[in-house]
Amino acid sequence: MAADLELEQVSYAYPGGSRALADLDLGLGAGSYTVVFGPNGSGKSTFAYLPNGLIPHVVGGALSGRVTVRGRDTHTHRPESLFHLAGLVFQNPEAQLFSTSVSDELAFGLENMGLAPGAVADRIRATADRLGIGDLLGRSPDTLSGGEQRLAAIASVLAMDPAIILLDEPFAGLDWRFAPRVASILRELSRAGKTIVVIEHRAGAYLRDATRLLVFDRGRVELDSPDGRDAERMLKARHMLPEYPPLPAPGTAGGEVLAVEALSASIQGRPVLDNVSFALHAGEVTALVGENGAGKSTLVRHLIGLAAPAGGSVRLRGHGISGRAPAELARQVGICFQNPNDQFFTASVRAEIEVGLRRRTPGGGSGLEELCRLFDLGALLDRPPHGLSAGEKKRAAIAAVLALNPAVLVLDEPTAGQDAAGKETLAAVIGRLSSAGTAVLLVTHDFEFAAACSRRWVRLHRGRVVADGTPQAIGLPFGRRAAGEEDDS
Repeated sequence: MAADLELEQVSYAYPGGSRALADLDLGLGAGSYTVVFGPNGSGKSTFAYLPNGLIPHVVGGALSGRVTVRGRDTHTHRPESLFHLAGLVFQNPEAQLFSTSVSDELAFGLENMGLAPGAVADRIRATADRLGIGDLLGRSPDTLSGGEQRLAAIASVLAMDPAIILLDEPFAGLDWRFAPRVASILRELSRAGKTIVVIEHRAGAYLRDATRLLVFDRGRVELDSPDGRDAERMLKARHMLPEYPPLPAPGTAGGEVLAVEALSASIQGRPVLDNVSFALHAGEVTALVGENGAGKSTLVRHLIGLAAPAGGSVRLRGHGISGRAPAELARQVGICFQNPNDQFFTASVRAEIEVGLRRRTPGGGSGLEELCRLFDLGALLDRPPHGLSAGEKKRAAIAAVLALNPAVLVLDEPTAGQDAAGKETLAAVIGRLSSAGTAVLLVTHDFEFAAACSRRWVRLHRGRVVADGTPQAIGLPFGRRAAGEEDDS
């Protein structure tokens, strides 16, 4: 098998000296399907920046050793000469979407490859049809949900038909329709001779397609297994997959804290929410679920007054929030957004948390030391939050929100970028908050995590609440916890 990607004694440190990779020796051949696991901060995403030359040419830092992509040394070949050979889907898809429409996003790489306009149009249509996102082509990436943005980013890479395709958490935020579709496409591409690299924290049927399993730790490869057939057992043995305790016996929910009443909303004239009504109660954990583009994240923005509804209202402790400043509401309704970059505004993790501690509502709760212990932030306190890994950003963002000691906690895709230990810790924290009377809303596609935290699920479908009850009763394949798993429930 010819080598598409070779790493020889590769070590790397980011600008500032933080070491991320150490003495990597890897060779990935054409048609191989490699899955990479590892705890947060183990170097997985850093590894993904090597084949396309982002490291060292864009990110900077100190790179030693040799990285070759189909014989091209990345020290001497810049990203513009490698992007069509090694395509990367970023962990945060929003970071790579910059065009005014999804169609233009796909066209950008193709035009830079020198394809004729007719060929560009054909590639765009074929890729959109294959992924099932034809209805997104005319929309701006800014109007897409997180899952839709991920699909657009995947499409922009697949359209270029690179020899090597690297995807950093491709299943995060994808619903039960699109995760299996992406898994199927990756399987087909591998069998057609493409070199596939998937970096993940989630198990799934896609593991059975892998020809190699790598586990990173502290910048090194700690496990190199020849296929994925026994991957789940090996990952469990190394605590790479979360193990949640059973839910405690249900208690009695307290009084209504936050209520959404007949809420309707549009984005650029397109209806997104339609007559949505439900309430959150003290001490109750509610999971808000639904397909990509159902309106979940749009709803979240309305809960703190960041968006004005076209109709209906949001009531906090019986009083409408219209006219109240989001900064004031944040004292009682703490929201951790899907993209934590959207909420960072200070120069350090310490400052982010201390802002909340100074503004917190009365009534105790965790201080800086306890939040750092819970979310393993001690070594990160003096680092700028925008410079953290995706998993570290998520932990810091959640800690900053909890510092406010809000009566309502809203977490939008809280497990994205989180390793097994981080997910288990978060589930335990949510349990403690619920016992203390906090109303918690989980907005998630991670059904395994939702089932570990909540007995009440609200299903949003095309902007409407279509079910409110137990996970078994709302008509979703919640038992299929795994990414890329076909539903046969």
